[in-house]
Amino acid sequence: MAINTSFVARSKAAAYREDSNWVFALTLNPSHRDGDIYQLEQRIDWPYEAYGVSTAMMAGIPGKGSTYLGAYRDDQGDWFEGENEYVFHIEPDAPAARFWDLSVYRLETRGLLPSKKGDISSVNTFTKNLKKNKDGSIDIYFGPGKAPKGYENNFINTTKGMRWFCYFRLYGPTKAYFDRSWKMNDIKQVK
Repeated sequence: MAINTSFVARSKAAAYREDSNWVFALTLNPSHRDGDIYQLEQRIDWPYEAYGVSTAMMAGIPGKGSTYLGAYRDDQGDWFEGENEYVFHIEPDAPAARFWDLSVYRLETRGLLPSKKGDISSVNTFTKNLKKNKDGSIDIYFGPGKAPKGYENNFINTTKGMRWFCYFRLYGPTKAYFDRSWKMNDIKQVK
């Protein structure tokens, strides 16, 4: 049951925006209650998918705490597969007062993707030589092979036969996150 509730959110309130497959990875109230209701599914899914919860992980004040958005499927609704190549277009001006981070995890273990020497399993504001587009947007590539030329620092190596998911974390989320005016593009398979 835990894997089903973790990676297939049933609550419409879990969606970041209607035009995106990104969901709030953490919907569990640290008290494990929502009014008079115990959050049974949320109590199962978050501890299965990750570990630990605090009020700072569910930002409610612009510029404070953090928030976690999760992607488990591509723009076509298919699970992320390690043998496929994907691209994620991050719109300019990510709504984070402090920084943002994109981390990729192995679906079966929920641990960071195993990497070979020199490979990375996350890209963030502080990634050295991160290539930005002219408008300030950023393209992140995923795949089992080599990075597209010039995008070596914008690349996360995946493993054939290994499903994965990712979190996009915002540290100090700003108003554009709270009012949902900042678009989270779906991750697309490169064909």
